[in-house]
Amino acid sequence: MEQRNGLETGMLIAGRYRLLGLIGSGGMGAVYAAEDTRLGGMLRAIKAHRPHAAGTENLAEEAALLMRLNHPRLPAIVDYIPRDYHGIEMFVMSYIEGIHLKDFAERLQGRPIPVDEVLRVGIQLADTLGYLHAQHPPVIHRDLKPTNVMMQKDGMVKLIDFGIARCYKPGTERDTRLLGTPGFAAPEQEGGGQSDARTDVYGLGALLSYLLSGGIAPVAGGATYPSRKSMDASQRELEAVLARMLAERPSDRYPDMKAACGALRQLYGKSREVLIAEHASWAGIETTMLNQEKTGAPRFPQPAGGRRIVVASIASGAGATSVALTLAMLIAKRRMSCAAFEHPAAGPEWHALLNAEGEGAPSSRGVLTPLAPGYARFEKRGVRWHARLPIALLDGEQLASALAYRMMESNAASDYAVIDLSSGWMEPDAEDLLMEADLLLFVGDPDVAKWSAVNLTAAERLRRARQSSSRMTLWAANKDIRFRERADWLSLFPVRPELRIPYIPPEKRHELLWKGNWLTDDRDLLALLEKTYAPLISRIASDAAHKPRVL
Repeated sequence: MEQRNGLETGMLIAGRYRLLGLIGSGGMGAVYAAEDTRLGGMLRAIKAHRPHAAGTENLAEEAALLMRLNHPRLPAIVDYIPRDYHGIEMFVMSYIEGIHLKDFAERLQGRPIPVDEVLRVGIQLADTLGYLHAQHPPVIHRDLKPTNVMMQKDGMVKLIDFGIARCYKPGTERDTRLLGTPGFAAPEQEGGGQSDARTDVYGLGALLSYLLSGGIAPVAGGATYPSRKSMDASQRELEAVLARMLAERPSDRYPDMKAACGALRQLYGKSREVLIAEHASWAGIETTMLNQEKTGAPRFPQPAGGRRIVVASIASGAGATSVALTLAMLIAKRRMSCAAFEHPAAGPEWHALLNAEGEGAPSSRGVLTPLAPGYARFEKRGVRWHARLPIALLDGEQLASALAYRMMESNAASDYAVIDLSSGWMEPDAEDLLMEADLLLFVGDPDVAKWSAVNLTAAERLRRARQSSSRMTLWAANKDIRFRERADWLSLFPVRPELRIPYIPPEKRHELLWKGNWLTDDRDLLALLEKTYAPLISRIASDAAHKPRVL
């Protein structure tokens, strides 16, 4: 079916890119999704434009500009395709999986976006704009609006569409072309002067004001909100910063993006000391202990009374996360108190897998308690879960997140703590945990092409080192299914697997997950899994009451 500019779904562009459909369109052109037939169908985004007499170089200039930029929050240019016989020119970009900020705001149906989320977006964009302004000559975006920013699932934002971006020209009093979006364009873009870095300061302020107000475009001078009476203290503080960013005269705004970003970071509490002190207060740990942690002095104490079970995968995709979640739930079903932790070295998967904010089965409902930065706590199926939030941590938050995890683990008042380390067990920060855990469970699956001699050797060295201190190291054969070479697969494990976890058909797993459930919520699977895990759980319980068995 024809979409626009004579382009049709299924059409092959430049002998390489097959159009899949129209993503969006506007006055400056249209953007299509396409698959790259030379790279196994990799998704691409293609911007197409039929030049007019007044602006025939727009797309070529935009492509040339983006090609010389390199920043994680900017689209990567893959290819440029000059005008063809249809009179259309195009450039090919990396495909960004996410939604526009406009759609993100509209989903809240007029409710203001939380201040922390607005600041998180603002700091990321300010950092990106600061990079643009640091180019020689500086690049001014000039069109910061909700449809020109994409938000990915992890909270990272991408600045897109450089159609009216320009390089700053010293000595020029006015822009040669007056472009921008009403409500988001700075006054000087209407003919009052040349745009510079302060123009983007205004644009960013307008965009953040839009988010804070629940989707209302601001006006010059900072009169941004319909009512201040309902605003809390953090909103009023942010409004003061935005009012300066939205000053009508450029000289009254922050002088550059670095200064604006600094103001946003200050509101967000970006100093590590402030963040760490807040987490210390929450966890009941003295700040002096955290200062010792930073200087390499005494580590956090062991969990009081609890026994730590660490689950790691010998290769990515082996299923350590699935094993950890199932093990925690089955321990809780035996009426033993259990806390579970998603380690900072593991990817943030629990929040979605456990349907942390959804309804699901009646037995799975829980109350989500956000913990800054990057963690949330909730109780479901008898387990106290500590899950990573699917958000992008800003600079400086990585340390605070790791410390928050250590505090949570150290203060877990449970008989057992199950820790999902997954493929992150090779990280240097995991060494102490691997050596001190009461049980280390390695998980492997039949996809041995992903196994590596380096990982197997490291795992065996760990087992021997832990054996000297009488700590258990066991193996689990996950996704066990009958096939001709099954015996050969099982023989590759360094020691006989303690667990042989049966293969769960993908259709069954997906059916449960899409309903907000887990494997243990299915009666038949629960019986199978309880039988499978019973020897391990009995051994764990027995080991808790007696001296650990050396393997």
